[in-house]
Amino acid sequence: EILAGLERNEFIVFYQPQFDAKTLEVVGVEALARWRHPEKGILAPDVFLKTAEELNVVSVIDRKVLQQSLLDFDVWSAEKIGIPRVSVNVSARRLQDEELLKSLR
Repeated sequence: EILAGLERNEFIVFYQPQFDAKTLEVVGVEALARWRHPEKGILAPDVFLKTAEELNVVSVIDRKVLQQSLLDFDVWSAEKIGIPRVSVNVSARRLQDEELLKSLR
């Protein structure tokens, strides 16, 4: 199901606001991977991450989340929406991926 979900672009990004504790001003958002499962609804990583690791596709999910986050950040910046930064979690394996730096550039 995970492999089919990747092919159908069912993995999406949800954004959790990050606030300054003193001013309560939004200082950024954290990008969170979710799976929009056609039958089970929105699924958090605790449901799919272990199997995704076994299938060796966590880096694919990471890449999709990162790409979508960068696209969304560009849109927010162009539309002058005050989101100063986006934080994205990546797997340990993805941190060793040489393509990560290229994609960030």
